[in-house]
Amino acid sequence: MGKSDVSISRKEFLELSGIALLGSTLGLQTLTSCESATVIQGQIVGANHAIGHLLRKAISLPIHQSHQTKILIVGSGISGLTAGYFLQKAGIKDYEILELESHIGGNSTFGEDEARYPWAAHYLPIPSPENKELIDFLAENKIITGFDENKLPVYDEYALCFHPDERLFVKGFWQEGLIPNMDILDGEKNQIGEFLSKMNAFKTAKGNDQKWAFTIPLAYSSSDTSFTDLDKISMKTWMERNAFTAKPLHWYVNYCLLDDYGTSIAETSAWAGIHYFASRKGKAANAKDDDVLTWSEGNGFLMKLVAKNQLNHIKTQRLAYQIEEKNGKVSVDVYDWKTEKRENYTVEQVIWAVPQMLRPYLMPQQKSDFIKDFTYSPWMVANIQTKPFDTGRGQALSWDNVIYEGNGLGYVLSNHQELSQDQQTWQLTYYKPLVDNNPADERKKAIVKTHEEWKSEVLTDLKKAHPKIEESILKIDIKLWGHAMIRPTIGFIHGSARYEAQKSLNNKIHFAHSDLSGVSIFEEAFYHGAEVAKKVISNIYHGDTDYTNFHGE
Repeated sequence: MGKSDVSISRKEFLELSGIALLGSTLGLQTLTSCESATVIQGQIVGANHAIGHLLRKAISLPIHQSHQTKILIVGSGISGLTAGYFLQKAGIKDYEILELESHIGGNSTFGEDEARYPWAAHYLPIPSPENKELIDFLAENKIITGFDENKLPVYDEYALCFHPDERLFVKGFWQEGLIPNMDILDGEKNQIGEFLSKMNAFKTAKGNDQKWAFTIPLAYSSSDTSFTDLDKISMKTWMERNAFTAKPLHWYVNYCLLDDYGTSIAETSAWAGIHYFASRKGKAANAKDDDVLTWSEGNGFLMKLVAKNQLNHIKTQRLAYQIEEKNGKVSVDVYDWKTEKRENYTVEQVIWAVPQMLRPYLMPQQKSDFIKDFTYSPWMVANIQTKPFDTGRGQALSWDNVIYEGNGLGYVLSNHQELSQDQQTWQLTYYKPLVDNNPADERKKAIVKTHEEWKSEVLTDLKKAHPKIEESILKIDIKLWGHAMIRPTIGFIHGSARYEAQKSLNNKIHFAHSDLSGVSIFEEAFYHGAEVAKKVISNIYHGDTDYTNFHGE
């Protein structure tokens, strides 16, 4: 796509990213073209194996092959790939990355049909100047093409989200922007203005430690209790205490928190809620601070950049199911579910780049009572291929299209960034966090729904804004994320569990997943991957880091 295309063998990347495997199903849900032409094709896509079944098979097998490597990374999401990326920059080649799925990328996976499209994370806001390692990464990969005389980054124009970028369907019309502004009362309008002013004040606030009250990475934020105490109440409670009661404002804030966290305004801690609005301080020579970077495949584009020089270090379809220290090393038992063989790794350092919820199962000998505080929101994502259709009173589709009081979060036009304006098909990616009940119940409900049931839910929502959209749809594929993102619930961000989980075990097993932040965004995954890579390099080379090249020296 334009100037930022990644130089990488298509065949090589597809084999690891699993794009060709996205047709595997959770059941016989596929509708074929031999049926009536009016039937919308599609399927539930994703892995078709059960971890419990694999584990029972693995532990009954003898060890087929033993391996030795200095560093083993478990998980190939952004945090695991970032750890490997920084090991490479330091000149370290003796490492491997294991991935349970048939594809790499975690929440940054993507698919490709007539167009590329994301299966989850789909944009990166302009980073704050303090996030130097991420800015260096973007510059190294030409997403930042240079710096102006004020040392502000210049971003590749093809990566900056094209206009129009967002719109809201409300009261039968489309409006620009996502804050409701049609037919609202003066009092509601005043509350919205006061709320935004309050968020701007938080954006520039600093604690007694002279750190930003709210920033990204989250670890750079102030520990001043005047801010951290906000974690003890919900965002809804904070708004009510501050007389922010307007219904359109509550809808907007709730939408934002569902979008970034998968938690409602009543569940999200006030600290996390304010962090959403006050943490981003991006600066650029050719972009506003609230602009975003996006690509057809969403953050899959960034994932490819992180992974491109590591493909020969990655092994997919590997279930790491037991990790324990033995004789001064770390022993890791692994099941290759493609060949149905058991392997063992003996390594010096392990980087755990998978969710903390798996920790009691892989390391049952380790104390991990605090893991109960880690909860994850389930999501459904639908990718919808359509013929171009009437988008409403002659308006062009925006990148982000949201329905006020809809059943989901609306959809992005995934091929919005494509240069061709006469596209034969549009690719809509529709998002819905499953929050009606507690996460466990929502997961149980989700896995028994058929493709037909999910399709009906998506269409019912979209028809509120596009009554005739069904006539234009060619295909709807559905993907379920059982544990899509960590939930920043009341007391979690500044509670003890998150800090306990970040502690390395005997300086040999280190943790590097975005759930350690309590906020599931690209920047946090990148941060944890980089930080753990530094720690591991220091451990192996006993603090002698003269050879490292983290910033290209």
